[in-house]
Amino acid sequence: MRGFNKEEVKAVLAHEIGHLRHNDAVVMTIVSAIPIIAYMVGRTLFNFRFLRAGSGGNRKGSAGGILAAMILTAIAAWIVYFITQLLVMWLSRSREYYADAYSAYATRNPGALESALSKIAYGLSVAQGETNGLRAFYIGDQSTAKREVAEILDHQNEFDLDRNGVLDEKELEAAMSKEAKSSWGKINELFSTHPSTYKRIILLKGIEREVNTSSFREEDAYKLV
Repeated sequence: MRGFNKEEVKAVLAHEIGHLRHNDAVVMTIVSAIPIIAYMVGRTLFNFRFLRAGSGGNRKGSAGGILAAMILTAIAAWIVYFITQLLVMWLSRSREYYADAYSAYATRNPGALESALSKIAYGLSVAQGETNGLRAFYIGDQSTAKREVAEILDHQNEFDLDRNGVLDEKELEAAMSKEAKSSWGKINELFSTHPSTYKRIILLKGIEREVNTSSFREEDAYKLV
């Protein structure tokens, strides 16, 4: 977290504490097992079908019926895998929103997490290596960050309103807003473990308008998710 100020560090730590409070590691580990099991069932049945065919096990009608049932079951298992994988990613994105909300409530400084998320998104976009298997357990998603920043850089001239060669906070926010609303961006987000940075910032700005009221409670932050 080089380049972070003290308040941003506090906000990121509070985000991670939010995950601990919500038992997200346990929840995500359990639900992530469902698509893995479905995939393994489908793969095992489909591979067994070829072993049976190679050994001449499909000569009799009853054996052929069993093989057909195995193939159909394998296809059904893969469909379950695809659907449950999307649901796991949706759940992961939801848990990120709730951890963000907890950070905003605990620190009473949503702006610190907003700036930290922007820095993290850029940092992940230029990071080396992939961490696909563990994406749901990080504060940011490397693949999401790379897509967001690449889209912004491709259209930098469009968003650099003062033509100074640098995107300031407002220009970057406008760029991320447009990217988040694009149809392609929405489709890509279905396969991401983390929401787009801009959507997370929108949530935090909503909390920012409410957080300093004396009656603001933790539950109130979650209601804005």
